[in-house]
Formats: sequence, C-alpha cells, structure tokens
Amino acid sequence: MILELQGLGDKIIPKIYDQKTGKFADPNTSLAHKGKVKWDCNDWVKFHQSLVEAFEKGTFASKIKYKKPEAIKQANKVFSEHFNKHNGWLSLEERCGYSYQFSTYMDSVGLSHFITLPAKAVNATRRTVMKVIDSGEKISAKTADTLVNTVDNTGKAIVNVSEGVSNISNVGKYLVPVAIGGVVLFVGAYVYKNYIKQDKQFAVPTPGGIVKV
Repeated sequence: MILELQGLGDKIIPKIYDQKTGKFADPNTSLAHKGKVKWDCNDWVKFHQSLVEAFEKGTFASKIKYKKPEAIKQANKVFSEHFNKHNGWLSLEERCGYSYQFSTYMDSVGLSHFITLPAKAVNATRRTVMKVIDSGEKISAKTADTLVNTVDNTGKAIVNVSEGVSNISNVGKYLVPVAIGGVVLFVGAYVYKNYIKQDKQFAVPTPGGIVKV
C-alpha cells in the first residue's frame, strides 16, 4: 500500500477495522494513519471479511447479529457500494480481477460480477493448472512418504541387527574373562601338580604329550 500523502513510496498496512470499537476505516484510509492510504486488492478482501465479522457479532448500531449466510449478504451490500464508488478510470475490477486471492474470495461470497470476463478466463486457467500441480505434488508426496517409510523400516531392521551384534558383544564381554580364567586355572593346576608337587618342575602340555622343564 502507498502512503500517497507523503509521496515517498513508503509501504504501510492500513488498519481497516478495530474489533474493540467496531469502527471501520473509509476505503483508502487507515485507522492508524493520517492522510490517504491506497488499498490494494487484498485490503478490499480484508474489508469484506471484517464486514462479515461485524455483522455476525452485531457491532453495528442496530446490534443485530446475523447468521453467516445473511451476514455475507449484508456485507455484500456495503462492500459493493464502496467498491463501486472507488472505481477509477483504471477500474478495481480490472486490476483486482487478476488477483487470484481476490477473485477466488469474490466467487466464494457471491460477488463474481466484480471480476471481468478476461480475468475470469485467466483465473479459470490458473485454477486448472494449480489443480494439476497440486495433484502432482500429492502423488510425489505419497511416493516420497513410501520411500521414507521403506528407509525407516530398513533403518529399523539395521538397528535390530546392530542390537543383535551388540548383544553378542555383551555376551563376549563375559565369555572372554571366563575363558581366560579357565586357561589360568588350567595352567595353575599343572604348575601346582607338576612343579610344586613333583620336583619343582614345570609340566607343559604339548601335542606330543606332557614335557617337564
């Protein structure tokens, strides 16, 4: 949005509606700024949305609270009056009609007559393309999700194998000392039997038999 009063090209966001006070800014103005503030197409969408909210909550002088469908109808009347009033030589219909957000919203609230025929044709093509892209993204996402699940499952299997190896390693921690202890006892028995009890000589077991040293 352009702060036209300053003419410096500073972009500001106009405050269109105050929920606490229920006050609205006039089109191309802001409750939070002085001077004229040009609204863009999205600001007009916000203006209509705020009108619907106000009619639903009954914040206008009548204090009447409308159901959503009726609130939209009431908002359409107010919106149309202001929107038509601010159409210049380069009409808002022509400028905003090509805005995807603006045209989609206007269609949803029954104000599609503010969209010119050329803009409708462009937006129809755009919607078709976006649907095709969206379908492609969903297929890609599904394929990617399948691949991720496969990787996850494989990863889990690998973890299980690793845990198995780890378990074997843990068992090995106990087996090695036991094996070493057995060898020590075996050698100790021979030392005691053959060295201490038999002339203090070592009896070393070999493939050919026991040799005393």
